[in-house]
Amino acid sequence: MPHPAISIVVAEDNAIFAHGLTELLGAMPEVAVLEVDGDRDTAVVAVQRHTPDVVITDLRMPPTSTDEGLQVAQRARAHSGRTGVIVFSQFAEAAVAATLLAGGESRCGYLLKDNVANPAELLDAIRRVHAGGTVIDAALVQALALQEAAHHDPLAPLTPAERDVMHLIAQGYGNDGIAKRLSVGRSAVEKHVTAIFRKLPIDAGPDGNRRVQATLYYLAGEARLTP
Repeated sequence: MPHPAISIVVAEDNAIFAHGLTELLGAMPEVAVLEVDGDRDTAVVAVQRHTPDVVITDLRMPPTSTDEGLQVAQRARAHSGRTGVIVFSQFAEAAVAATLLAGGESRCGYLLKDNVANPAELLDAIRRVHAGGTVIDAALVQALALQEAAHHDPLAPLTPAERDVMHLIAQGYGNDGIAKRLSVGRSAVEKHVTAIFRKLPIDAGPDGNRRVQATLYYLAGEARLTP
C-alpha cells in the first residue's frame, strides 16, 4: 500500500520563485502542496488550517523582511510537534540555524537556495525532515565552523577524521550516509561517532538526541558572534 503524500505549505514572497518552487514540488508524486503564501501572517494561518507535514519557508518576508520565516517555523512547531520546517533562503544566518536547533529540536532544515542543485536534493531534504531528521546546508555548516575556529575551537578534542564525521552529522546525515560520503565502512563511522559523543560536553540519551546536541555545540559559538 503506497504511503500518503507528504503535505507541504510554502511561504515565499517572491512570486516568480514561489511559482517555480510550486511547479517543482507539484512534479514530485511523494509530496502535495496544500497552499502557497507570500507573507508571515497568511502562512501562519495556513499552517494552523492544514497542519502540514512540512513547511518550506523563505527567511525574509513581509511585513518587515527580517526573520519572518523563522517566526513561521516557530509558530508551526508550537501548533504541531509533528510538522517539520525547512528554512529555504539565499541568506546564511547562523543565529537562525542555532534557533531552529535550540532545545534539541529535530524535524528541521536550513537550505541555501543557490546550493540546491536539483529536485532530488530538495526531495531528499523533505524526506529527511519529515522522518524526524535535521538538514543543514553544507556551505552554512562550513562557514560556521571556519568562523568559530577563528575565535574558539570547540572541537579541539576531535581528530581530523572525527571532525569530518561531525561535519556530516551537523548536516543531518546518518551513519550509512556518512560512510558513503567518506568512503569508509559503517563500523569506522560508528567508532568515530562514539568518540565524538564521549569527547564533547553533551548529555547521555538516545542517539538522535545526542546528534542534535552535538550539532548545537558545533554551531553555538557562531551564534554568540552574530551581532
